[in-house]
Amino acid sequence: MYILRFTSFRDFVVVTLDKIISEMRWYLRDHLADTGIATSTVNRHIFALFSVFSNALETCIIYNEPAFLKYRKAESG
Repeated sequence: MYILRFTSFRDFVVVTLDKIISEMRWYLRDHLADTGIATSTVNRHIFALFSVFSNALETCIIYNEPAFLKYRKAESG
């Protein structure tokens, strides 16, 4: 579900992993936060993307990873 939201955001589904820059991931993070979902859910989306890019780096699908997003501070509850 997390990756599906990423690929359906803007035209990211037609962009290869090596063309995705940090700025694109920031747009997604801010967009998700603006939709009103909980900060912890936004952080789960960020972690899912981190996993995809880490795996792509390990398997040499990409050769460098753009700077990664900072998590948002979740409200205690």
